[in-house]
Amino acid sequence: MKKALKLCERKELAEGVVNETGITVHRACKIVCMSRSTYYYGHKKDDPTVISKLLDLAARYPKTYYGKIRLEGLPWTEKEYSAFIEILI
Repeated sequence: MKKALKLCERKELAEGVVNETGITVHRACKIVCMSRSTYYYGHKKDDPTVISKLLDLAARYPKTYYGKIRLEGLPWTEKEYSAFIEILI
């Protein structure tokens, strides 16, 4: 049994179909079973200034990072930050 495609993989597939065949985004999204809003969605968490600030806080305060994140006013929750740090480590 094959695994289902992840959302990012479906988005790449839809982009490829649109670029190669010239069909509409609406039709390409239907082909890969994805909504158009998902196709056009841009991640807000990929901001390089936020990422560099998070890395700086992680290096300076490894145990009390979450309180520092909230004091800095960064738009990340503890769960998002923990997942981000696990990816980097």
